[in-house]
Amino acid sequence: MKKNRALLFWLAVLFVFCGTMTILYATGLLNRSREIATVDTATDSLNVESNTKTVVSATGVIEDFQMTDQLGRQFHSDKLKGQIWIGSFFYSDCPSACWMQNAEVAKLQYEYADKDVRLVSITCDPDRDTVDRLADYARNFNAEPDKWYFLTGNFAEAERIGNEMFGIMVQRKTHSDRLVLVNREGKVHGTYHSMQIDEVMKLRTDLDKLLAAESNEPEDIAGADQDKKVES
Repeated sequence: MKKNRALLFWLAVLFVFCGTMTILYATGLLNRSREIATVDTATDSLNVESNTKTVVSATGVIEDFQMTDQLGRQFHSDKLKGQIWIGSFFYSDCPSACWMQNAEVAKLQYEYADKDVRLVSITCDPDRDTVDRLADYARNFNAEPDKWYFLTGNFAEAERIGNEMFGIMVQRKTHSDRLVLVNREGKVHGTYHSMQIDEVMKLRTDLDKLLAAESNEPEDIAGADQDKKVES
């Protein structure tokens, strides 16, 4: 009798234990599915283009455009002439993907703080992203307003910059995750997925090459002038 009671007791303990573990496991799966759903929802705001070929405009040249920056200043593309710059699209209400993208741009601002590089982030939701909202958003990344411009304005203008100049997909509250590197001649040098480490590394490599080629140019000219003097 005592043995039967002991057996029943331990069976009851085992039953409770198994039931508790089942509930915990199910709860964990539910939370995990919610996390995945949240990430997927954020990523859906981007065209990740994993299997999509990005086509740059026929000339690869950045044409004139005009918008407004986070300080309410009129921003004309003339401000970027002769500059190396990196362009991208975002919108401030994006749950997480745009935030991660701009976090990568913030790293570039820090790493190239002493270099002549400009950063241009254009909203694809200009109706909500007012100047004040962009100013608040920019402060989250310690953006220097004369080096990192957050731009808003007519959506048709933003769409033209993305689709026709950058050669990347831009729609309202939907955009490519690519960062676009533009050289001093105002031509697109390359586009790079901001969510892929190897592509961001390639962006840094290409940016370093552009800066190095530029810094070596005066030395080459000086060397050529010296050779001419020696020949004469």
